[in-house]
Amino acid sequence: IWTGEWGAGVPVKVDRSIPARIGPVGFPVSAYDDEFTSGLAVLEDDRKIYWERHWERQILVGDPATGEILSHIPIGIASNMVVSRDDRYVYVPVWSGSLYGLRAIDTEIDEITRAMIVDMAPYGIGLPFDVALNPEGDRLWITTKDVNPTELPDPPLASLLIDPIRWVKLQAFPRPVPPGTKTRWVQAATFHPHGKLLYQARDDDIDVYIIR
Repeated sequence: IWTGEWGAGVPVKVDRSIPARIGPVGFPVSAYDDEFTSGLAVLEDDRKIYWERHWERQILVGDPATGEILSHIPIGIASNMVVSRDDRYVYVPVWSGSLYGLRAIDTEIDEITRAMIVDMAPYGIGLPFDVALNPEGDRLWITTKDVNPTELPDPPLASLLIDPIRWVKLQAFPRPVPPGTKTRWVQAATFHPHGKLLYQARDDDIDVYIIR
């Protein structure tokens, strides 16, 4: 598997069976000594790798075979990213910066070619925080952060289901807030292998949604 390395801002490969790091890939390290990577995505057969650098506010595109940086994509702060089933797009939720919203990077030219503001009326504008792609590749789930945690909206911002092929919003899913809950932190999400259930981490709980 691939993961980000704290302090260098570079992706490294790990053998899960050991587990241990499998040698340096050779990508240049960041100029920031506390750089880190919140999200990365790899094309089939490790043809290319995309990873976010938090302090540099950009996504880098690299060749794992040579350690060469192929492209720099200014984007702001992203938390995660996923690759479309045909390897054509990398979907990136951006929650900070002038490009906040959902972005699609075309892997043939390594440029942002599609953009969407996460407007979840009547819930308001959300800051996309995590993304999950269903097994068929025709549904994206976007989790959101409240824009201003000191002024929590009521109701809280929702999660969003998107059709990435037609690039349209399908449905907003209200985020539950149990009585006495003080935090509103929505984290990672993942689809069940059959694609009909979605698991989303929220505060200390896991919410389960049915996707019809």
